[in-house]
Amino acid sequence: MLIGSVGRSLQRWWLRLSPLACSVLLVAACTKPSSPDTQTESAEGTASAPIAAINSAPITDAESAIAGYIGSAQCGQCHQAALTQWQTSHHAKAMAVPTADTVVADFDKPALILAETQISFKATSGNYFIRLDGVDGQLKDFRLAYTFGVSPLQQYLVDMGRGRLQALPVVWDDRADAKRWYHLLPDTVGQPADVLHWTASGQNWNHMCADCHSTAVTKGYAPATDSFSTRFAEVSVGCEACHGPGRAHSVNPMQTNIVTLKDPAVRLDVCASCHSRRSQMAEGFAPGEALLDHYQPALLDEGLYFSDGQILDEVFVLGSFLQSKMHHAGVSCGDCHQPHSATLSRQGNEVCTACHSPQGSARYAGLQAKVYNSPLHHFHAIPEPAGHPVEGTGAACVDCHMRARTYMGIDTRRDHSFRIPRPDVSMVTAAPNACTSCHEQQSAEWAAEKISGHFGAQPQPHFAPIIFAARQGKRQANPALLDLADDRQRPAIVRATALSLLQQYSAPSALMRRALTDPDPLVRLGALRGFAPSGPDDLQLVLPLLADPMRVVRFAAVTVLLPAYPQIPLALRGQLDTQVEAYLKHLATNADRAEALTNRALVHLAKNDLASAEADFRLALRRNPAWVPGLVNLADLYRGSGRDEQAGELLQQAMALAPEATQVRVAYALWQVRQGQLDGAIQVLAKGHKMRPQASSGYIYAVALSSARRPAEALQVVDELLQADMYSPSLLQLGINLARQSQSAEQLARYQAALQAL
Repeated sequence: MLIGSVGRSLQRWWLRLSPLACSVLLVAACTKPSSPDTQTESAEGTASAPIAAINSAPITDAESAIAGYIGSAQCGQCHQAALTQWQTSHHAKAMAVPTADTVVADFDKPALILAETQISFKATSGNYFIRLDGVDGQLKDFRLAYTFGVSPLQQYLVDMGRGRLQALPVVWDDRADAKRWYHLLPDTVGQPADVLHWTASGQNWNHMCADCHSTAVTKGYAPATDSFSTRFAEVSVGCEACHGPGRAHSVNPMQTNIVTLKDPAVRLDVCASCHSRRSQMAEGFAPGEALLDHYQPALLDEGLYFSDGQILDEVFVLGSFLQSKMHHAGVSCGDCHQPHSATLSRQGNEVCTACHSPQGSARYAGLQAKVYNSPLHHFHAIPEPAGHPVEGTGAACVDCHMRARTYMGIDTRRDHSFRIPRPDVSMVTAAPNACTSCHEQQSAEWAAEKISGHFGAQPQPHFAPIIFAARQGKRQANPALLDLADDRQRPAIVRATALSLLQQYSAPSALMRRALTDPDPLVRLGALRGFAPSGPDDLQLVLPLLADPMRVVRFAAVTVLLPAYPQIPLALRGQLDTQVEAYLKHLATNADRAEALTNRALVHLAKNDLASAEADFRLALRRNPAWVPGLVNLADLYRGSGRDEQAGELLQQAMALAPEATQVRVAYALWQVRQGQLDGAIQVLAKGHKMRPQASSGYIYAVALSSARRPAEALQVVDELLQADMYSPSLLQLGINLARQSQSAEQLARYQAALQAL
């Protein structure tokens, strides 16, 4: 849902999109935006109409805001069985107008007391209210506009005026043994300036949630009035969210088909459009269209996934599933989940043993025919009475092969990479494994010995140690990372991740040429993320991708080429300018977001339009005053335009918000150097070096120490980075110069040998 388990510091540095599950009903004609003075309303006040009206009758042409959609009720006139199954699903309950039937919470429960604040609940005259701290930190009564989800927790949306809906942080735990109210982020109570406060942009429904909780959503943001007219064809996730607009099919079903999802690739793209961590590149995705023409999925990035690809943050399903052998064997979502109820197609281990069985599988000939549902396979006793093994006992398939993590306090979700437990990988990377997740008192070494004793064979090499080392910037990762990126036997998302990490290393042009022309668009995307063009020849490799079939790849090519815009010959700029305009149109759709405004400012900078860039940076910081990339980039604009003194305050704010971010520390330290505050810069760099040593920032730290005439300390930094396998040619050359000045023959020899080995 909306607030995941991302660490506070990471969310402050970059509030990533967090799409949710989905749902259904009918045309939603948005009401006139509320005036600013109706942002909150008293429980005794008159309840305004919800932002979008729900209609349980078939949609008519006059009512429909989204052409071609008719609503699930009309689909069900012919497809009654499917409609009946769907009505029991979480999709059908993803969003609804609050009524006695849709609200599952108990509004007679006592108030919550948090941070000396009393959060209370009230239901009166068919309306539901929660009293909590608002945009000014003061307690107000907020009337629920919609319910949001249903199990294991239910959230609620409120209308904050100008078409803006926000998700409340007080949610209902609907588990049978709980039935309670709780707060998702209690430390934000009474802190409206906190970037994670429920009134902030990170909890905005229009941008963060609507696309996956309703059908055929258009955001409808109006920059001039900073308002929304968000529309959808159906309030929850209905038939047409998965099968496409049904009007033509309903008029002439024999001649016009809907999307059936029989094709596994089409099915995966439809499910992944919501069940993935992704950002939206264009509105209007419809079943049958390519996912990457509308959405950019996250790769196996640090902070989102462990280095072995296991889920870490709230990433949903796609990223883990794309790593699995099952995906590459042709298994898709519908093989395990009922298409309309979205429940599992079988119970317990039978979901797996339908294919993994003593009889084998005619569909998947490569499966070993053996008994899997037995202690001979999983080495755990099957709890009595006999039947479906209880999850958490070690006898359930999911215990070992679909490790779970809990989000939003109570929402447990399983990794879908269907991995074999690898405690040997945990020993290297500290990533979790299924064995010690249950046997908490034991070590990864113990678990690795147990698995070796059971199975004997040496485990297959895993990509995790390579990704783990590359994330730290270790030199030893470079050759292995190149091999991983070029290994077509690996899943595309793993190769793409490896390519994205190559920016800190030197990647051969031949490898990049292969990656940029790879048949899989995810690999091409990863290559662009990791590509650092060093001259005209490198730019020539990127230019053809401006015509890539996938919008997400075209836009990634734009971001790679923009910094070199002045160097691109006029004869070649036409195609780039065309895609820049498309990219700007996408950014305009999201001009309510600091991220989009910052990216638009970078386009202006590339074209040397400093005034427009500054205006967008400033607007981004009005949208989100805690937006660190906006602070750092605006500070750099001030530096480049002769106003460096003004940059200091911005960088100090960024330091307070993201003290662990290397880029922020380096930017602030360099500003201090330019202001003649060398000692202060050294203190900032020293603290960052102690927190997380890195080659790039370590080089600057060593240079600062050398400039302060502290060569011994500078050489110590060079030695530490060399020993940690985090060094660059420039760092080694600095060490060589300092060693010569200090007449340290031993250090000189070591640095020269290391430089020669690069």
